[in-house]
Amino acid sequence: VGKLSSNAIIFIPTKKFKRKYQIIDSIYSGLVGLDLVPANFKEDWHKLFSGEEIIDSITSIKWNRPLNLCPYLIFRLANDFHFITNINLHKKMALFFGVKGTAQKVNDYNERGGKPKQHELIDNMLSFIKFYN
Repeated sequence: VGKLSSNAIIFIPTKKFKRKYQIIDSIYSGLVGLDLVPANFKEDWHKLFSGEEIIDSITSIKWNRPLNLCPYLIFRLANDFHFITNINLHKKMALFFGVKGTAQKVNDYNERGGKPKQHELIDNMLSFIKFYN
């Protein structure tokens, strides 16, 4: 876990989500409940997904195993729900979550049927989040 400077590239939510902060909080709470990310990083999590410029440094959030669920979640948020923009996602996952080689992880699970093992954890969590009003 390290500090990221104010010039870190953040995840940028698309503009159409009126409940942006409730969605960001629900995703974080779900991931903590699944033990995929540690607790006590809620403020930094909100900074990462706010779409606003980061003034203070933030702490990178270590993604726990299985690592292939990180790109699965991020790409679902970008491509399926259109919640975040699809810009530099692999770089952001390495920078913010310490998950490297995400392009290879995505290729690996796509070759084995399109979804990673244990993808149900992410799918079930996302099914309880109201993305659209």
